[in-house]
Amino acid sequence: MATQAPGFNDLWNRLPWVTKHISVGVIVLHLICVLYPYFPLQVWNIPGAPKWQVYRFVTSAMCTSGNGIGAVLSIFMFCTNLNDLESNFMRSRSRPLYYLAFITLVYHILGPRFHIYCYLDGIISALTWTLSQEEPFGMINVVVIPVQRRYAPLVQLGIAFLAGNGLRGLIDPLLGFFAAHMFMYITEIVPDCGGPQWLRQTPYLFTYPDRLEAEQQKAREYGSGYKLGKEKKNR
Repeated sequence: MATQAPGFNDLWNRLPWVTKHISVGVIVLHLICVLYPYFPLQVWNIPGAPKWQVYRFVTSAMCTSGNGIGAVLSIFMFCTNLNDLESNFMRSRSRPLYYLAFITLVYHILGPRFHIYCYLDGIISALTWTLSQEEPFGMINVVVIPVQRRYAPLVQLGIAFLAGNGLRGLIDPLLGFFAAHMFMYITEIVPDCGGPQWLRQTPYLFTYPDRLEAEQQKAREYGSGYKLGKEKKNR
């Protein structure tokens, strides 16, 4: 008997919780910006517009600095990388939320200093960096280029250099790499070196009582991934 190909509902239900909901928000926001002329994507690049400050602060992590094919590719890469990271390496439901919040906070602090107000591409860079550390010998497609994950950050830098304004185009991905490395350093390397263990165990959000023990066990197993300076352990 032939196996029936999974339908859209099957694929949708397989997505992890955070990836599913945040991806919907990203797609809806971009559709609004494209279809509704009063909300152009370029509004995030207007520093002197006070009426947009709160709106930009809330939504900047979901936006790119352009639209068209580039925005579609960015959304696709974001959803794919977040799904991969959440499914395979982030062993509790709340951890990817703290991860994304940390990356966004770094961009809110440092981004405007470099005239960067749309953070989705930077978050993609952060996800690429984290995946390159968790599974360096796995394969990933950066846009349409298949490479090992450990080389993906370099490929992304090359694309940013060619597609951006030379060296200035490298600032966005480099900030993402820095933010992702700081998250790994604070939550993994510091506890491994004798620091507070609560840094590794992120507080739980959206946890049902009957799933608490299972999620705690998954969180305890999170440290089996690849870390800087260590060989990857067998799972």
